[in-house]
Amino acid sequence: MEAVILRTYGKDSSVLATETVSRGALGSRQVRVRTGAFAINPVDVKVQRGEPRMILPLRPPFVPGCDMAGTVEAVGTEVTDFVVGDRVYGYLGMDRMGAFARAVDVDSSRVSRTPAGITDLEAATLPLPALCALQSLRAAGVTQGSRLVVLGASGAVGRAAVQIAVHTGAEVSATANELHHETVLADGASRVIDHQDAERLGAPRGVDAVIDTVGGDVFARSSRLLRRGGTLVSLHAPPKPDDLRAAGLHAGLVVRTLLLLAAMGARRRADKAGVTLVPMLTSPSASDLAEVTRLVDSGGLRPAKVVAYPFAGYRDAYAAMAERVDRRRNGRSSVGDGRVVIRCD
Repeated sequence: MEAVILRTYGKDSSVLATETVSRGALGSRQVRVRTGAFAINPVDVKVQRGEPRMILPLRPPFVPGCDMAGTVEAVGTEVTDFVVGDRVYGYLGMDRMGAFARAVDVDSSRVSRTPAGITDLEAATLPLPALCALQSLRAAGVTQGSRLVVLGASGAVGRAAVQIAVHTGAEVSATANELHHETVLADGASRVIDHQDAERLGAPRGVDAVIDTVGGDVFARSSRLLRRGGTLVSLHAPPKPDDLRAAGLHAGLVVRTLLLLAAMGARRRADKAGVTLVPMLTSPSASDLAEVTRLVDSGGLRPAKVVAYPFAGYRDAYAAMAERVDRRRNGRSSVGDGRVVIRCD
């Protein structure tokens, strides 16, 4: 089986290579999926560069990647939810990865049936962003009538959060680069302004919940948007060590100490504002993916635009995503990025 291998950590995609890897016996609770497409997320670039190496249970060389879609080729002896020929998509999780291959053996609890009427390319764009958005909204307690602000609503997670929240019946305001305002309004937000003006969205009485996908200075100021008793869910708040361990990631003494120090300022600000701070770690979940499928089938969530690369172009695809990561870190943006996806046909 051909797969993309991360041979060592490094600054550019030259550390990646393709190899033929052998597959072991299929686990009793696993499904074997012939991959139709896999998506490259910003976190995959960070993994390539070794940024989260202290918490990862894997060490190079390994097959990276978390988001994929394809067709079931075989099922384990204890699998009852899927049969050969089912189209599925899934988030494999940061603890296992392995999606960047022409075939994947994955626990059946990490995949779900693909929404009807969409391609594998489109399906591969959904798992991590949609799960992160869905789980963030749940952690924030967003229901019909909730007043929500999504910070960074033009990214994959932000767009999914806006669409799902609007479908739920929440009143959604958002921040985004001016180039993306029309897109965010089309996703259903009632109001969208620039990140630096975000505090205006909390006036005069504060909102019920904030989903922060931006981090940095925007995260530092986001507690001010909330009413007392509100909830701030952030993708950039330092996670709790117990949450890392529950996700199958490492939380040794050094990591625990660094997290404690990094979290002090954020927790102080939240306590002072009288709000609840929830760091978000996305979890693989077949039941949540099934909810994503229902949302797509009902029109409550739309797959992102796809920028497709052939399997042989995996390095170019990584480089394209790396350019986006660096551009956004420097406060720059552009219109019509689309999701970077690899075709496996």
